[in-house]
Amino acid sequence: MPLINFDDSLKLGIPEIDKQHEFFVYLTNKLHKEISEDISYEDAIQYIDELFKYAKYHFSKEEFYFKRYGYVNLPEHVNEHNKFVNDIEKFRKEYLSDSASLPYDILSFMANWFVTHIKESDMKYRDLFIQKGMEKLINRPE
Repeated sequence: MPLINFDDSLKLGIPEIDKQHEFFVYLTNKLHKEISEDISYEDAIQYIDELFKYAKYHFSKEEFYFKRYGYVNLPEHVNEHNKFVNDIEKFRKEYLSDSASLPYDILSFMANWFVTHIKESDMKYRDLFIQKGMEKLINRPE
């Protein structure tokens, strides 16, 4: 059973962003499945790193469009992204120092943060991005 269901409540109606969000959900559910099946320490680190790298990639895409479109909540939103990155780095360091339950802690944190972030923060830029025509484009060139 997936940890997160990518349903309409997590869709912004902006294909490029929705596709990225859906992939993050896929990676989160993949890690959840692996942890449920008694994942090795090395594999857990690999999955956590993959999720972390993808989140940073996604944040850089959002932030590119924030700057391009003059999003008024850019500083606040970027601060949320930075706090997430710092928190995950802290979790990862703790896990590397041999905290056995940490993959569950990281996974729970990431899943909760991500769902809340989309529903509360990302929805704030939705109208601006649609106004700029992003809902019509699957992959927008930079």
